[in-house]
Amino acid sequence: MRIVLFNTSMAHRGGIERAASVLTAGLAHRGHEVHLATMDPEGAPAAFPPDPCVRVHLLDMNHPSANKLGAVLRMARTVFAIRRAVRRIRPDVVISFQGQLTTLTAIACKGIVPVIGAERVHPATYDIGRGWRQLRKWVYPWLAALVLQARSGTEWCAGRFAMEAVTIPNPVLPGARRETDRGECRTVVAAGHLIPRKGFDLLLEAFIGLAARFPLWDVVIYGEGEMRQRLESRIAECGLEGRVRLPGSTPELVPELARGDIFVLPSLAEGFPNVLGEAMACGVPAVAFDCPSGPADIIRHGVDGFLVPVGDVAALADRLAELMGDDALRARFAERAREVSERFSLDGVLDQWEALMRRTVA
Repeated sequence: MRIVLFNTSMAHRGGIERAASVLTAGLAHRGHEVHLATMDPEGAPAAFPPDPCVRVHLLDMNHPSANKLGAVLRMARTVFAIRRAVRRIRPDVVISFQGQLTTLTAIACKGIVPVIGAERVHPATYDIGRGWRQLRKWVYPWLAALVLQARSGTEWCAGRFAMEAVTIPNPVLPGARRETDRGECRTVVAAGHLIPRKGFDLLLEAFIGLAARFPLWDVVIYGEGEMRQRLESRIAECGLEGRVRLPGSTPELVPELARGDIFVLPSLAEGFPNVLGEAMACGVPAVAFDCPSGPADIIRHGVDGFLVPVGDVAALADRLAELMGDDALRARFAERAREVSERFSLDGVLDQWEALMRRTVA
């Protein structure tokens, strides 16, 4: 089968870019002819380099617009660029990541080739703008199918758009082995962009109430973003320098996750949080806000981690204290947490994508 996947960019080191890289590589290694087309300019670097078997097309459409007219013209140019690429590649099926690009791809491919849209976050948790919302409402029924990463997103879309909505999660690869002999000190680990939606300020508030009670425990939060100064100020205000660390981003996150004793995902909204699966695959028990969407699909509450109400700092602190104070419970959760890489195996996820594409082409 000849497949082309459209994505806005591969230059960012984010979950969307990683998912595009893993999916295209997996399908190529199953014998499909796979093309990856992005809006990047020629020569743009890729944060997750595509597999050598994947053919890459850079359409050079990522240019800022000075005003509304410029934005409309850029949209039109993008539609024509996508249509030219599709006519040149002549795929059997098109996959498009992200709502705005999927809207334009559906317009460009109408009457030429079936399009499978793939939302990478819960659509209800981000505002794409009134104009884009209306355009999406008109255009999404043209899609052959819409893929969501978690059940809550699928259910939301199924009630709003007149097309097949399907849940296909991201794969979770087997993790690194945890270090088991690290002395008495213990670590709560978290990772993500330091932005309000990720909720790291709430994790910090939960730990502030626990720090004196658990003097051997520290918190490490990997990532960069606009909230760094605010978090650093709060850490200093509470005298927790050295016990709450913000080491920045790291290109090798999984080994750092494997050094943790508890992983926390305090996000207020997600799509399918890859980092949560990566931590659990390393055998790290997890605590997460039960936000839309993803954590409830990954964590089995009381089996390999805990889910707490979104934004409830007291509940987050209570569950952290329960795990921090019980070595046996952490060990039991850790053993079951590793099963995440079997539940969301790459082969299983690719099987679902192939089945959907076969139905679409048929």
